[in-house]
Amino acid sequence: MATADSKTGTTYATTDWNKYQQGRPPYPPSLTNLIYDFHRRQPSVGWERLVDIGAGSGIAATNFMADFKIIHNSDPSPWNEEQARAFLSNYAKEHGLAPELEYSQSTGEETYKHTGESAADLVIAATAAHFMDPDGLAECAAKILRPGGTLAVYSYWNPSFPGRSQHFHQTFGKTFDNLVLKSLESGDDANRARLAKVIERRMTGGGCLDSVPLPTDLFEDPKRVYINAGPGEIPYKYLYQRFFGPGKDVGGVSRVGEQDEIVRYTTDEDVEAEGWAFDAGKEWFPTFFNTIRPANSTMTEEETREAYKEWEQVFDEECPQGTLEKGS
Repeated sequence: MATADSKTGTTYATTDWNKYQQGRPPYPPSLTNLIYDFHRRQPSVGWERLVDIGAGSGIAATNFMADFKIIHNSDPSPWNEEQARAFLSNYAKEHGLAPELEYSQSTGEETYKHTGESAADLVIAATAAHFMDPDGLAECAAKILRPGGTLAVYSYWNPSFPGRSQHFHQTFGKTFDNLVLKSLESGDDANRARLAKVIERRMTGGGCLDSVPLPTDLFEDPKRVYINAGPGEIPYKYLYQRFFGPGKDVGGVSRVGEQDEIVRYTTDEDVEAEGWAFDAGKEWFPTFFNTIRPANSTMTEEETREAYKEWEQVFDEECPQGTLEKGS
């Protein structure tokens, strides 16, 4: 479960990362291949050191562990570093890998103070950029990277359900609203302000990372890839109006530049999008919701049954086989 923490500046300061992995989609090999294809195009490409900003337990870095000699895991939470040290060491041992593993506790904007400048070939920020100041993240990554290095910032959004009815999507949205957003809304004013800023970054433009700038004075050949995303606004954006008040726009100003290359890929049409759609049973959704709900938000069994009643009914009606294809 997620919990806002003012000391570390993260909403996932005390996360149980084993449960997080069970409830979140994995980053598929096609994503790693996309990043590598871009990285190889650089004239002075290197494969020595990777820095993972806002890393949590280090889950995202495992996709790259076989190819980099040094993995630096950076996160502001002491609890997350403790879990990362255990998780990454075990993962490397289980897969016969032996990279040098480094750790630091830092906000995303100041990671360079712990890694050194011009000290890495690849910097990643996986489903974490919305918790950081976008300009600060871009400037920090630029300082960390060596010439020819690559910054890969990526994320996913709430699931969509190919081939399912509008009622199906509306019921999912209603359930997500009742179980997740209303529980997040119940915090104090400071917490609500932090969440509003996170949501503003997430809701900007037509993609979850359009709030992140890629200025040409810091990065060459900026490229934005959208997978299974239409050209319109972000799905379920309307649910977040409560964090901004009536009459105020949900989301900030898009930082997509005129020089940014835009590419769109779709599952079952483009190999680059493979792995972002998979089958899920209805038992997966409470696990997913609980990775976002506040850690102190609990429900009785009766409250849980009532909360999921409408969602499970529409699921059973439209998915009698017990599973559906879910796109992230």
